[in-house]
Amino acid sequence: MTKLKLFMNKYLVTIVMIPSLIGVHWGWYQLQQNDALVPEHERREMPLAKLLRKTWNSTVSTLTGSESSSLEAKTDSK
Repeated sequence: MTKLKLFMNKYLVTIVMIPSLIGVHWGWYQLQQNDALVPEHERREMPLAKLLRKTWNSTVSTLTGSESSSLEAKTDSK
């Protein structure tokens, strides 16, 4: 029991925050998909997904030395 208590004391913030962040992102996504709250033309991509895509595209373009495709440029401009 002492090991469990030590583990909980050491990682309590992580144990609480990771599910909280997942829940917040899931809730935001569900709100964006509700037609009564957000019309289709006003919907936005999840900020975390947008940041990850932008980071991935810049990393890949740096490593390959190529520019992003026109589809990626259109997606980033939204």
